[in-house]
Amino acid sequence: MSTYGLFIATTIIPGCSPKKIEDILKNNEVKLWTNQLKVVYNKQPSLIITYLNEHKKRKSELIFDNNFLKYVAQSDPAFFWKLLENHEINNNLKLGRRTTKKIIMSKTHEIINEPKKYVKYFRHETLVRNLNKLGEFKQLYHNLFPRDIEKLDNGHVLCNKLLKYYPKHNQYKLFTETFKEVMNENILSNLSCLDDYFLELIVDKDVRERLAQLKYMESNDIEYIKYYQAEKSFTLIKEKINVTAVIGERTKLLCILVKSSAINKDLKFLEKVNVYYIFC
Repeated sequence: MSTYGLFIATTIIPGCSPKKIEDILKNNEVKLWTNQLKVVYNKQPSLIITYLNEHKKRKSELIFDNNFLKYVAQSDPAFFWKLLENHEINNNLKLGRRTTKKIIMSKTHEIINEPKKYVKYFRHETLVRNLNKLGEFKQLYHNLFPRDIEKLDNGHVLCNKLLKYYPKHNQYKLFTETFKEVMNENILSNLSCLDDYFLELIVDKDVRERLAQLKYMESNDIEYIKYYQAEKSFTLIKEKINVTAVIGERTKLLCILVKSSAINKDLKFLEKVNVYYIFC
């Protein structure tokens, strides 16, 4: 190493004995590339821990690219979990479907108890479906749910990104029940926290229309009329079309009726809208 320098020596490190590799890592600031890390890992996994610890001591920037981390996760989920627990891992790492499923099955409770630490690394769709099969997703959702209404107000919280992979007919129910449990308040008193996405999921048409009316009154956004029951949305939109001369605005209003027919799952209403479109 003293003859050729650290850079040249680094290329032959993976070929050394585990003891020699450990000595080099402890006495030199070494950066290994993905293929070198794989060789070292396969030779003796604990050397990866040594590599991490030495970089941490020197406060030097590391380190693994995601290809190596995925390789470790696929070959030895238990060792990968050890890395997750004790070292800072790239937040952009996303494990595949099979690896996610494998780790979930062995570390269910750890993931549920500390979701903010672990969820970001897993494939969300696989995570939700498998935890739901185990009857554990509701608890994970509850643990991830913000404790501050203002944080929930932005509509982009992680718990609701996961919720979109939960059975669609139960999403609104789980959201509102969890909101009441965590915030000890009714969602009707905090409509800004209710993402428009949920309105379409409400099976009870009366409840959906009531919430849409409140949202409409609050925002004056005419788009909320599409969530009304079909005939009511038709009456209101027709009234607005009758007093609107601008073609672009009339087209926008007609589009709301088409969306309303889809939300209400009413093909007969769609036919009525089509006939009205021809003659209006």
